[in-house]
Parts: sequence; structure tokens; C-alpha cells
Amino acid sequence: MENNIKIKVKNLTVKYNSIIALDNINFNIYKNKILAIIGPAKSGKTTFLRCLNLLYKLNPEIKVSGEILFNNVNILSDNTEVYEIRRKIGMVFALPVPLPGTIYNNLAFGPRLKGIKNKKELDKIIQQSLKASFLWDEVKDRLNEPIFNLSGGQQQRLCLARVLVLQSEVLLLDEPCSGLDPVSTAKIEEALQELKKEHTIILVTNNVKQAARVSDLSAFFYLGKLIEYDKTSEIFANPKNKQTENYIMGKFG
Repeated sequence: MENNIKIKVKNLTVKYNSIIALDNINFNIYKNKILAIIGPAKSGKTTFLRCLNLLYKLNPEIKVSGEILFNNVNILSDNTEVYEIRRKIGMVFALPVPLPGTIYNNLAFGPRLKGIKNKKELDKIIQQSLKASFLWDEVKDRLNEPIFNLSGGQQQRLCLARVLVLQSEVLLLDEPCSGLDPVSTAKIEEALQELKKEHTIILVTNNVKQAARVSDLSAFFYLGKLIEYDKTSEIFANPKNKQTENYIMGKFG
């Protein structure tokens, strides 16, 4: 399994002033797998994603120690090229945050920043990303329409496509189906099963049934600690920790 490790998390601790948000987290994240991170509110799930994407650097009050080895390089180092990491480890938030303008321009923005100006090349990249996010058939004749003509579920899949156009290696999804209808949720879950063939996916979800449906591995966080980490089938069928069992059974959360 060592050759299949995409990210190693070593002794990761995060403090907001004197509050410990993550307490000495250690585990490995594997290539081409979907990892679900579950746990009640204020367990550190989103904080963990923000460490992987280096968004914590936007808040000087946050202190992070330990290591996150991405492709065997510690991204928490002061020498890290932040924007390059954010390109390779892309994040989709709970609420879609599209840019103003057309569907096409939303997706072309990132590649244009990278210097891609050729329209045929842009068209190809955009089509590939929309197909990968299961949105192409719904918008292929609407690319010049305003982004806000799309439904909430479509906007969320477009935000996923916007990460894909940057050729991210890891996808971070922070409750991407929060507030979506069952049809939109099913389409995102279907997209994830295809995307894991080329990407490593980390999914924060408050929906334990979704975690059981879509993930290969699950990590249960509680009050900033990693309580249990295993194959999803094991976590849900035979949890080793009583807190994990109680959470999955809905006894708290």
C-alpha cells in the first residue's frame, strides 16, 4: 500500500488562539480512493480540508504544526508555492461560488490564467471537465448563458468542473450536496465514482448514508481527534470504537 499513498498526515495539530481544532492527526490518504470524513459539528472536518488546501494561511491567528506530505513533499513548509498546491489540491465548498459572467467564462478563467489562450484548446478542456462532472449534456448548448441561469445543483457541478479544468490531482469536497435535491445529489455521487479513476477524493459529509454509499475509506473525527479510520465497509459494519458506533447509529451528532 505504501506506493499507493497520495498524502501522509503526520502529527497535524491546528490551534485557533488557544483552542485546539485538530489534535495530533496521523493517517494516510490513498490514490484513486474516495475518503469520507464524518463526525458531528466542530470536530475539525472542514479545518482538515483547509489545511490540505492551505486556506488556513489566510488567517494569521491559526497555528499549524506537523506535516502534510503530498507526493512526499511537506506542503506545510514555508517554501511551499501556495497557488500551485491549490491548483493541484482543488476544493469545492458546501455552497457553490461561481464567478459572475457566462458558463464558458467561469470555466475558461483558470486555464487563461495559466496562459492558455487558444480557443480550440480551451473548448476541449472545458468540454472534458463538463463531461467529467456529468454536466455537459445539460449545458452544451448554453455555454454563453449567464451562470446564474443554472440550478443550484448544476452550479455545484460547474464548481466541480472548474476545479477539474486545472487538472487537480486531489479533490476536496466540503459537504458538496448540502441543500441539494436527491436527483442533483445522485449526479454528483455518480460523477465521483468516475472521477476517482483519475483523482484522489476527500469528501466531508454530515450524511453518514452518503459516506456509506460512495466512499472506499472513512475517517471519524470527534472534537478535533481522529477516533477511527478504516475501510468504509468495516467502519459501518464493525466499528472498533463505541463513539464511532454511536455516531453512525445517530445517537449523537
